[in-house]
Amino acid sequence: MGWDISYHPVDIQWIHERVLPYVQGDGTLDDLMDDVLRIAKVRRRANAWGLGVMKLQRRLDTAQREARDKMTKPRGFFQKLLGSRKPEIDSSLAFGLPGFSTDRSVWGGPFFICESDPARVSELVDQYMAAGEDEVDEIAKGQLAIIDQQIDQASHAGRIREVIGGSVVEKTCPASDEEDPSDQQIIEAVRWKMDLFRDAYQAYQAGGKFRDSQGQEHDPKELFATDFALATLEFAAFFRPGWMARGYGWPTMLCEEASVEWTEWFQKPTPLFAPLLSGVPEIDQYLTHSIEENYSLGGYIPADLVPGFVDHFEASLPKIRQQKLSENWTDEDLQPFVEGIRWALSDAKRRGLGFVEATEVYSGPFGIMN
Repeated sequence: MGWDISYHPVDIQWIHERVLPYVQGDGTLDDLMDDVLRIAKVRRRANAWGLGVMKLQRRLDTAQREARDKMTKPRGFFQKLLGSRKPEIDSSLAFGLPGFSTDRSVWGGPFFICESDPARVSELVDQYMAAGEDEVDEIAKGQLAIIDQQIDQASHAGRIREVIGGSVVEKTCPASDEEDPSDQQIIEAVRWKMDLFRDAYQAYQAGGKFRDSQGQEHDPKELFATDFALATLEFAAFFRPGWMARGYGWPTMLCEEASVEWTEWFQKPTPLFAPLLSGVPEIDQYLTHSIEENYSLGGYIPADLVPGFVDHFEASLPKIRQQKLSENWTDEDLQPFVEGIRWALSDAKRRGLGFVEATEVYSGPFGIMN
């Protein structure tokens, strides 16, 4: 299965101006909490649309499985004697809903996006980020229409629509298996680590340990060394979402394995925390040029180098692909990683932001979504 990895456009100026001063005891995060609630509810509603499409996908899976069971069921003596033919598998359903991928639209990209053009994907992120909860459905239905357009182009469009009962726009209902959290629960889930590190910084300055809200004692030096970098990216990623995948497919690793140069662009993510390093040098203790373990940041590309790496990565994809095929990967195995990297890089380039790879910022199994 591998790790929960992610690819992030990262706004280093925002981190320097909003996050680090707060940790040092200056300013407040309270003015961000209205946006926290709005974005969380927009994200939840958008994800519900993706889960709703998955239900239609399961109808096709069930129809395909039933057809396969009929094909493999042994024929009786009289069926053989009379020469009855085995049912043929329904090939029109073999690949689910055209234009819909759970890796792209549910577990991979932020919100609910079915389009694949990187520029358009970035624009849709903007639409969702600016939307209110009552505006999500209109954006999502536009993505459902993309799936319907893809079905219309399929050779067995009629059979697909027969199974799902009509168009995707008509038949998709937002779905959620979880109870909605309260506003207070949302706010606490987003900001508690920043509040923790504000207390940790005060203890660091005083030269002692401190206790968190649960009564657990911490050494602030150790906490800043092991947890601060990831906690900061998690907080920043709530306001500037990234892309996620599960397994072993982050850009520095893919390049290294394929003997593709990457050190010209990637560096340690130290610059993200530069204003705080003179006072808390431990932050830099475990930062690396590439992902090496769970719950960590990997390589960082400064904003001015992102456009160059975008071109380099695209030019290197044939070599990366060939290397993974030699390890018995398929194109389908590689696609979620390449798409996520490509979209995150394109998004960073469009916004003039940096890029960073990480692990465990998001986790589908634990419901921590982008």
